[in-house]
Amino acid sequence: MFNLPAACRLKNACAMKNLTLMMFLLALVFAGCNKTESVVGVSDAQLDSLNVPSKKYLTEVQLQDQVDQEIRDILTLANDERIADAIQIIGLTEQAVKHILDSSYIEATAKLEDAIGKAVVMTASRPDLSLFPLDVQITTRDVITDMDLLWGIRKEADRLTDQGYLQAARHLLKDLASEIEITTPMLPVATYPNALSLAAKALSEDKPDEALIILNTALSTVFVETRYVPLPLVRAERMLSEVSTLLEKGDKDADLNTLLENAEYQIHFAEALGYGKKDKEFEEMYSAIKKIKKEIKKVNDGDSADLTLRLREKLKTFKEKISKSKK
Repeated sequence: MFNLPAACRLKNACAMKNLTLMMFLLALVFAGCNKTESVVGVSDAQLDSLNVPSKKYLTEVQLQDQVDQEIRDILTLANDERIADAIQIIGLTEQAVKHILDSSYIEATAKLEDAIGKAVVMTASRPDLSLFPLDVQITTRDVITDMDLLWGIRKEADRLTDQGYLQAARHLLKDLASEIEITTPMLPVATYPNALSLAAKALSEDKPDEALIILNTALSTVFVETRYVPLPLVRAERMLSEVSTLLEKGDKDADLNTLLENAEYQIHFAEALGYGKKDKEFEEMYSAIKKIKKEIKKVNDGDSADLTLRLREKLKTFKEKISKSKK
């Protein structure tokens, strides 16, 4: 049974790191510094573009602000009235079960009638939705923060796998992520009223055991939707937004190039982590950044402002595409 709070919970997986793990990962970084083979399908000729940019324009605080804003946008769902309504329906169902167990069938029927009425209203108000949210849970995972660390872990995982240490490799890879995870339990409102009606009918026919089975089945039939938003793409969005701001102000090209190099690195990092499965959009975004760098060398920055705007729109669309719900 579900008794989920309306308030959303924010957990930070980074706080779970311990000193032993970090010492081990640092050792992998040093081991990965001499790496020459290609990684994640990236050729040796591209390795230079994957190095951490030597200069940064935005501070870590500014980038974290962008991540926080992304989370705030997600949590707007927490203020949705549908969450409170769905939780109330679940609560009424649980109360009905309790009354049936106490042999208080009249009270159980009353609770079921209330739940059916609310479920019918919810369905009628949003006929386009078959699932209604019960809660929103947010977890951030940001243990892997640069390409050297990623390479070191992949190399060690390959070694462990080759030697048959599959569980050791699994534990090493489990935190190979840089993402916001959004988990949403969903109530199947399209079928829930029918189940409540069947339970009420069973009670009216003096079949409390059958009613209990129906209600417990309905309570356990909650779908969970999960989305993953890659943090490197969130950071790249912030960097490209700053590029647009600087172009409007007519600021110097050095800052623009720094931002573009850092944005390109973040997009490469997302690809190396496996977000997007080598989608064609990656190459399109790299090509767009290259064009913008050429344009800002021209008089009045050429067509760089328009190209940057189009790149930002492409990045946003791509981020939303690869962050779609998984049940």
